Amino acid sequence: MNDTASSMLTPMMRQYQEAKKEIPADAILLFRLGDFYEMFFEDAQKASKALDLVLTKRQGYAMCGFPYHALDTQLPRLLQAGYKVGIAEQMEDPKLAKGLVTRSVTRIITPGTAMESTLLDPGCCNFLSALAVKKNLIALACVEITTGDFQVLECTNPGRLENELLTLGTKECLVPAALLEQWQKTEMPFQFPAGITVTPVDTCKDQDEAAAYLCNHFGVSTLDGFGCKGLTAGLTAAAAVLDYAKSNLKREVRHIRKLTIRNTAGIMELDSATQRNLELVEPLYGTDRSHTLLAVLNHTVTP
Repeated sequence: MNDTASSMLTPMMRQYQEAKKEIPADAILLFRLGDFYEMFFEDAQKASKALDLVLTKRQGYAMCGFPYHALDTQLPRLLQAGYKVGIAEQMEDPKLAKGLVTRSVTRIITPGTAMESTLLDPGCCNFLSALAVKKNLIALACVEITTGDFQVLECTNPGRLENELLTLGTKECLVPAALLEQWQKTEMPFQFPAGITVTPVDTCKDQDEAAAYLCNHFGVSTLDGFGCKGLTAGLTAAAAVLDYAKSNLKREVRHIRKLTIRNTAGIMELDSATQRNLELVEPLYGTDRSHTLLAVLNHTVTP
């Protein structure tokens, strides 16, 4: 929307536009208005189709919404439709507010940063990953926000990453936008497994900045105690994935208390095709996991 059109909006609609600037361009904003979450403009058009909502108009602009208590039902549907979601809540009681109610974005939900039980499969991991490249090294850092599991690896074989992403159960992978553009112009060195959301990120910290960022998070003066001595691209990837998680959750993630090196030495690795053909975790056909090896061995009671 241009400046002229924006100046004609009501204060509340301008507040909505400001909130939109705080979330990714491809995310849908759920804007709390009283007992409803409302969506406007292009967001309304997208959400009305994904959620089967009636599309109406406000000041001539597209609008749709749903009751706030339906969030647990509607949020999974938006994510399943491939959208990221930002939530802007009312930060004060409307009855006590003087003038326009203060609203702020309190959460950005993406496939890799989902924490709500309604969005997660208790039988699967939900890793958020990030890639970084330095010379001949390619690094993968992964964090499972709900459990705090934080791992990083460096390798020289890009083909290994496809297997790692599949094995970990990555739901979203951050890739430097410049790197992704370069790969798209030439040839992808590996294929992202189906079901992974690939999110371009504009900037990545260099090695020194990344090390300082991670040290500050863990409250240490050096990362050597985590076995990270000598890591280069790995630190950049680890800082990127941690920063993205904090930005989306809108808070610190102090429950992530250590970083481990993902080491597969001495372990027989199975590529993605072998894992699927043996039906270790996922079935060869359909979605019924009852006949997988995991289902046969899994007798755990709680997540």
